[in-house]
Amino acid sequence: MVYLEEKYSFPKLSAIEWRPINTIDVNDEENAKKLFTLLDKLEDLDDVQTVASNFNIDEELLKKVIQ
Repeated sequence: MVYLEEKYSFPKLSAIEWRPINTIDVNDEENAKKLFTLLDKLEDLDDVQTVASNFNIDEELLKKVIQ
């Protein structure tokens, strides 16, 4: 470990993240709106600490849905 720190310096950021093996493509505006409504409602629950998802969405569609 000391060798790596000497060669590359100390890391600025370190994190463990869960990455999905299977993802779902969201291509429909109606389904995207439903999905984001569900995610918002889950995040608003007092007992929920973290909300994760496994979807891919086009940037253009994302901009439409979140406005």
